[in-house]
Amino acid sequence: MRLKLWSALLFLALPIGSGCGRLPAKPDPVEKPPPCDQHFDPDDPIFHGEFDPRSTVSDFLSIHGSVEALEWRLALADSARQTLDLQTFMWRGDATGALLLDRLFQAADRGVRVRILLDDIVLPGPDSQAAAINAHPNVEIRVFNPFAVRSPRMALRGAELLTRLSRLNHRMHNKLLLADNTIGIIGGRNIGNEYFGLGASRDFRDFDLLAQGPVVAQLDESFELFWNSAWTYPITLLYRKQVDEADLIAFRAELNELIADSPRLAKTFPLAVKDWSSRIHKARAQLIRGHARVVYDCPPGTESRRPVQVAETLQAMAQSADEELFLISPYLIPQTEFRADIEALIDRGVHVRTFTNSLEAADHTIAATGYIRHRPELLRMGAELYELKAHGENWPVYRTPESTGKYLSLHAKLVVFDRRRVYVGSLNLDPRSIQINTEIGLLIDSAPLAQGILEAFEQDMSPENSYVVRLDKDGDPYWSSSEGTRSSQPARSLSQRFAAFFYSLLPIEGQL
Repeated sequence: MRLKLWSALLFLALPIGSGCGRLPAKPDPVEKPPPCDQHFDPDDPIFHGEFDPRSTVSDFLSIHGSVEALEWRLALADSARQTLDLQTFMWRGDATGALLLDRLFQAADRGVRVRILLDDIVLPGPDSQAAAINAHPNVEIRVFNPFAVRSPRMALRGAELLTRLSRLNHRMHNKLLLADNTIGIIGGRNIGNEYFGLGASRDFRDFDLLAQGPVVAQLDESFELFWNSAWTYPITLLYRKQVDEADLIAFRAELNELIADSPRLAKTFPLAVKDWSSRIHKARAQLIRGHARVVYDCPPGTESRRPVQVAETLQAMAQSADEELFLISPYLIPQTEFRADIEALIDRGVHVRTFTNSLEAADHTIAATGYIRHRPELLRMGAELYELKAHGENWPVYRTPESTGKYLSLHAKLVVFDRRRVYVGSLNLDPRSIQINTEIGLLIDSAPLAQGILEAFEQDMSPENSYVVRLDKDGDPYWSSSEGTRSSQPARSLSQRFAAFFYSLLPIEGQL
């Protein structure tokens, strides 16, 4: 997700010193947070097509569908016996967000320890709600890089953002769910209706991996590092008013009312805890084995390391590709070094394909302008560019009949190297993910897994679902699909075209 431009402009109109307070002092931790051992090593065997002893043999299941993505999260919540750890950038306070939270509550009622780590940029509600959730004896909520201004109003937060940009601009973009430290889900999805087939304005084509085996311990290490980071605050420090069981009971009643008043939800998902053992047993036969390793950015300030470990690793892996590099990203903004790497790969014969959103499918027009600016150069280099249609034939695959979304947008983040090695995680191929936010992902060496992922996304890239972009004899781009060829860029409306033109004039690419 990105900060809306209108919000940024609104921030500029506010008085710089409008009441920005200070964060409360944190007590000294009982135990020192674990060290962040992530660092870039150019001699790492992984950059030469090998996996070193830090990798583990684990099992994976691709999750493409929107409905199955939430169902697997519910399955993990309903089946957990000891612990549930959830880390996410954004959690919307809508029907699917309420349903998942209710299942976490019910797990906590069974004695499961539930920990929820949220970035503070878009909390689902006021701190009073988070504090009420935290009042459950088996639930704890912490917030990464919080604003001192605790009002949910963006205008007030904007003033603080301007005065403390060097700190508040760094966001935790990681997405992770772990159950009993033995099974987990990692990928690109936030928590909200549009990620699970019930979109209001749009539907997302996203992707997750279900992971089982020793690699989950590495995912747990990353969670613990962020959970105990100096940049992470318990909600009890941010909301100092007294909260008790009565507040928790009242909040859960409101939660249940929201779920009951969502007929679209009931038509798609089980509203009550259920036995998922049959589904889990069936999934075991579909698991694909591979050598795997977790890579994640260190939290800002951790041993003076910048949060760039994921990007550096992917860059080195890309440079080691021998035959093919396949990049999937909703926000593809190739800056100077990125473009130079792509050109070097193509010059030595590597087949480079990219799959991103067309302007008409872009959920953030402002981010699309960063890609549009560099598209002709990528084509001149020899890269193949595919752009998702807003209304392709595959759209119904990623939405439910209950969705009111007006278009489909790509939100998956993957890289496939030589049809054998795969990166799946939270990193977008844009400056914000690469240089500013923290990210996480799995590196997996498995030709069967890679091939299955390629086949699924190649369906999305077919002429019925996407445009292939090429240059004509005059060097101008044109778009080809099952509907024929067009010379004008596909867009949802004239106003979107105007917005794209306006945003392209702004010198903000490094923040996209």
